[in-house]
Amino acid sequence: MHRTRRLGLLSFVPLAAPVALVAAIAQITATVAGAPGESSPVALLIGFGVAVAGLIAAMVVYVRFIVHIARRSDFTSSDKAMWIVVLFVAGPLGPPIYWFAMLRTGAAQE
Repeated sequence: MHRTRRLGLLSFVPLAAPVALVAAIAQITATVAGAPGESSPVALLIGFGVAVAGLIAAMVVYVRFIVHIARRSDFTSSDKAMWIVVLFVAGPLGPPIYWFAMLRTGAAQE
């Protein structure tokens, strides 16, 4: 049960990656535009670092979900392929969709 809950929380990490990326782009724009008092090179590096960290975290979550799907013994190979495609086609909404559809119901096996 704890593993399912942990995956549920992790499923929302890819949703934070685009937010971090938008924040980094706003920081870069403010720095390039030279808005007085709005930004500094240090803030630019922090914004870029947060965006990169968010994207790396999202990739780790995708890998974790793919491994989880691949290890499911109750899935046929076509089910596994379908859910992996859903993960990538749905973008950041893919992991929460999988979690709500398959894991939240208590049907998780590992």
